[in-house]
This record gives sequence, structure tokens and C-alpha cells, in this order.
Amino acid sequence: MRVVERNATPLLIAAVLVMGSVGTSRAAGPVSGGLSLDQVASVVKAHSRGLGACWDSAQEHDPQPRGDVTMAWQIDTSGAVTNASVVGTTVRSPRLGQCITVEVKGWRFPASDTPTTVSAFPFHFTDS
Repeated sequence: MRVVERNATPLLIAAVLVMGSVGTSRAAGPVSGGLSLDQVASVVKAHSRGLGACWDSAQEHDPQPRGDVTMAWQIDTSGAVTNASVVGTTVRSPRLGQCITVEVKGWRFPASDTPTTVSAFPFHFTDS
């Protein structure tokens, strides 16, 4: 399986992750505050194995957990995730979203002068 980024650079994992076709502006879009979209995307990319593990776990309960899981989270100035939640999903089983939520809460981002809000970060999972 592969991960597809905004720049279409493929990486191997157990799901397809689409970071979205959004701009990198901090003022408008899914990321606002101290970190840029590129900084957030870099951390997401670094944790692709954990997302793959969520996919594997979800397959134990749903043989084809395909679809989109859109997440939102808050990052404090130290880089710790203080809140994360599923804000939209097309996946039948809630298990995949629950696992991604736990993963995101454990991620560490670069420190910044102001907190960062990620309001909508889509993950697209498929078995191809």
C-alpha cells in the first residue's frame, strides 16, 4: 500500500493517506496558529507506521475498512497534542477513528510561540 501526499511522493505503508489538496497558508485552511501545514504534514508522515497499525487493527473487525477519517486536533506551544477527535468519517467501523485518535494524541510536534489548531486533516484509507 502507499501514502500519497500533496506533492504525490509515494511511501509504503498499509493504507493510502491523502493529506489533502490544500494550501499552506496559516491564515486560511485546516491549520492555524504557530505551525505551518508543512510542519504538521511532516509529523503526520513520520507517524505513518502507527496509522498503518490502526488500519491493520481495524481489518480484524472489518475486512475492508475503506474510506475517509477526518481528524481535528490542538497542539500547545510545547508541541504536545492536547485534544484530538474524529470530525468526519465514511468508514463503517468506529475502531479505525478511535485508533487514529489515540495515535494523534501521542504525537509530538515542533514547539512554537502560539498554539496550533488543525481543524480538518483527512486520512483516506483503501486496500489498493
